[in-house]
Amino acid sequence: FNCYTTTGSFSRSAVNDQAGAKSPLSSFVSAWVVAIVLGSLTSVFAHVPYNALGAIICTSVTNLFHYEQAIFFWKVNKFDFLVWLASFLGVLFISVEIGLAIALGLAVAIVIYESAFPHTALLGRIPNTGVYRNVKQYPDACVVPGIVAVRIDAPIYFANHQWITSRIQDYYKKSARLAKNFGVEVEYVLLDMSPVSHVDAGGVHAIEEWIIEYGKEGVQVVLCNPNLTTIRLLETSGVPDLLGREWIFVTVHDAVIYCSRRLQEKGFSIAPVRIEKALDRQSSS
Repeated sequence: FNCYTTTGSFSRSAVNDQAGAKSPLSSFVSAWVVAIVLGSLTSVFAHVPYNALGAIICTSVTNLFHYEQAIFFWKVNKFDFLVWLASFLGVLFISVEIGLAIALGLAVAIVIYESAFPHTALLGRIPNTGVYRNVKQYPDACVVPGIVAVRIDAPIYFANHQWITSRIQDYYKKSARLAKNFGVEVEYVLLDMSPVSHVDAGGVHAIEEWIIEYGKEGVQVVLCNPNLTTIRLLETSGVPDLLGREWIFVTVHDAVIYCSRRLQEKGFSIAPVRIEKALDRQSSS
């Protein structure tokens, strides 16, 4: 069944592995053993029942199937389990080449999918600290109405900037509804770029579009902690001049403090609120 005749039967490989083979030399030894058996001992094995020979083969083959790894993949990552299952079924029912090609193609597709739809997070400040984390992971995190802090957990490039744009817009709309309950409009969108390892030309155009489009609505985009490579690329493309160099900060906390002070200067004195409290207030209204 879909095997190479030059490599011998799968049962021989299984028995060889079960016997503890460690190197290709084992195939040379086993070939001589088989030749000796065929030349002088066939009469001895002629009366061995087929079910006994089948039991030997089945016992050897079952040890080659590592089902524990499949269980591990299922528990840890369903995508990894899917690649394993595709490879197993492809090799079993089609051929070795097709099975491996299916698994490789599926693995590449998963990588592209995860790259094109990266993780993003709405950030809030952990109480009594200057640390900002995902509000879904830390429900007691505090947000400042009128300020949206978003973390982008991937490089920004041509394949994912549309998705990132839509996610930022979703966070902006959600924060705008919350801020409205406190009598303030969203005026600042903070982008935590700490996890962004690089930005390509498409990503630069996306950042420029964010600055321009949010600027039309009276919203200031703020960049937080872009790495050196990203800063050099943005400098080359003129983004700091378009944004305003005073709107690039080292940390999210520094940016929030500065933006909060600007809100106070405009007459909005709003203390940070827990995201759960803000959601409760929104639902009650």
